[in-house]
Amino acid sequence: MVSLLFASVVAACLESTFYGIFLVLSLVVLSFWIRRHASESPRPRWGALIWDLRRSPLVIVNLFLVVIVSAHWVVGIRRLLEAVVDQGDTAKATAYYADLRQPTDVIRSALMFVGMLVGDVTITYRVWLVWGRDYRAIIFPTVTVLGLAATVIGLMYRMLAATPNESIFAVEFNRWVISFCVATLIDTTYGTSMIVYRLWTTNRARKKHDLVTAGDESPILEAMTIFVESAALYSAWTAWYIVLYALHSPLQVVNSNCNPTITGISILLITVRVNAAGRPRVHSHSLPSMVAGGERPATVIQLGGDAIRLHAISLDMTRSVREGEGKDPRFTESEDG
Repeated sequence: MVSLLFASVVAACLESTFYGIFLVLSLVVLSFWIRRHASESPRPRWGALIWDLRRSPLVIVNLFLVVIVSAHWVVGIRRLLEAVVDQGDTAKATAYYADLRQPTDVIRSALMFVGMLVGDVTITYRVWLVWGRDYRAIIFPTVTVLGLAATVIGLMYRMLAATPNESIFAVEFNRWVISFCVATLIDTTYGTSMIVYRLWTTNRARKKHDLVTAGDESPILEAMTIFVESAALYSAWTAWYIVLYALHSPLQVVNSNCNPTITGISILLITVRVNAAGRPRVHSHSLPSMVAGGERPATVIQLGGDAIRLHAISLDMTRSVREGEGKDPRFTESEDG
């Protein structure tokens, strides 16, 4: 059976690897944002660049995750050094890692929970954007996120109140840990399903009304794939933790230690892949709709923080009669929005 000390050392090594990947993705996202800002302003300034952050909430989330994930990695490395170097032997090092009351373990767990909460809030935010800022679409995930926050408080309280020999697998922790993981899975599944459903129905409706050319639907289909694959990484990691925890395996340490970096990577992959694939083409047409007053509101799809506006085209048929000619139907095209 794998020992707790061995699992903790493996966790530190894997987290360092994932942390490097996360930093690279963060720099790529930041470069995309700076490049976009530079294209909008001939002479961009740092002051204007920082001020522009207020219009880029996903970039702010990225910066916040960099702080959280970096702090979590630093604490993890410090725990490794304290266990391996300071404790002196294998038995003391194992006891150090098993002690839930260690300040470094409490801080590490708090950072992990905050990072996962940020991930769930980001998914909820994306749902809100894709559904046209409709608050009804995020009622359920909002309740789930509030439940997650309550679970985090309960878990942190249990850790602070733990006895010297109490294990993370104790009955007192079971309901809190399982509840947290299941709620995270539900929130991720709901958010991804809502986003994919919105993109799929939009694409199907546009095809139904012959508003999609042969290559026009590919950006939406690519977006659906990106969201599904990124959510699958996050969900699979959480599901793996549930299995390991249910088996009382020390390898659950590997999963929990790497959770913040996996959360950050799964979030950043969406933005990186959407921008790397090139901004999807925007065509000036959308679904014909019957709206009072003849107005046709434009449809907006949000991908990776970029709004894709599908403008409406109104067709007004007029008939003119020229002297000596028959009736000739003519069309005038005007763009709304």
